[in-house]
Amino acid sequence: MTRNLTILAGILAVCCSAYAVDGKGSYAQYRSIIDDKTISSQAERTAKLRQHLCSLTEPEFFDFIRELAKDPEYDWEKHEEAPIGMAMVAKIYYGTGQTNNALSVKRLGDLSDPSLPDAWKWAILDALRLHNRCDLSDSETTTVVALLSRAGADNRNSDRLRSVCLHKLGSFLSTQREIITQKAPDVKDALEKQDKTALPKRGDANVRRAAKLIDAIRHYRMALQKTADEVQDEQIKAQLKKRLSKWQPASAGPPQ
Repeated sequence: MTRNLTILAGILAVCCSAYAVDGKGSYAQYRSIIDDKTISSQAERTAKLRQHLCSLTEPEFFDFIRELAKDPEYDWEKHEEAPIGMAMVAKIYYGTGQTNNALSVKRLGDLSDPSLPDAWKWAILDALRLHNRCDLSDSETTTVVALLSRAGADNRNSDRLRSVCLHKLGSFLSTQREIITQKAPDVKDALEKQDKTALPKRGDANVRRAAKLIDAIRHYRMALQKTADEVQDEQIKAQLKKRLSKWQPASAGPPQ
């Protein structure tokens, strides 16, 4: 009898383990917490969701995300507010504004993963809040610009995702421009004109960063134009063109 109980306990342990790591099982557990009417407060529900999601390994978590995207509530094609639900999941899993820089940059690599849903990609862009980050290294800044630009220009992505990526990139570049001009006010004119020849004639780090930022802004304008020409959605096309108009270089003004 004792031996049979031991065997049964082993089987149950294996089943429970499989349930936890399988995407469908993880989703079912997530759904049961969402639908549990015995949970008295949103804080308690969030705590239970965090405990469940944070118990998953990274591969298990992304299996869960792919399974979650099959739920119409989280499918952007079927539900306009799907990214909001995905953003809630991202904020529970990663925290709000507390993600370390290396993980932020790593997660942007998800934008090129065709197996992940667009709603999730929108959600990580929202949760990571890169436009508010002022502590990225030069190499991380370069990587962020490259990844967002690539995702926005990739015509294999949906029109909506391309537009979101370019919107986030514009906000990020705007933040970087503010940071540099606060540190070195004398580079502001060159940044507004997007003219590297107008930069101060010195070789310090701020001037070098400003030169790289001017190149990034020029590339961003080209990406906006290219994407506006390619997208089929007329509303998104108009939004991209409006965004492009706001990033035109300032006039040099009449000669003195």
